Amino acid sequence: MPDIQHIKLSELTTLIEQVVKDVFAEKTYWVIAEISGLNYYPDKNYYFFDLVEKNEATNALLTSIKCNAWGSSVSKIR
Repeated sequence: MPDIQHIKLSELTTLIEQVVKDVFAEKTYWVIAEISGLNYYPDKNYYFFDLVEKNEATNALLTSIKCNAWGSSVSKIR
């Protein structure tokens, strides 16, 4: 059985953050996606939703990512 390495969650998220910064540094993209499962919580002024991409021919879900918005971003969504 191979020796399994361990990593703390905080170390993993730091590595992921660094990779994202390295790949996307000083780049801007428009993301083409649909919003799904939009929920607004007025008492907290939060939106929770998913961004999804579907196959154009079959409408099958290809990928999704969970998102949230608060503060000044809420006014942009409205």
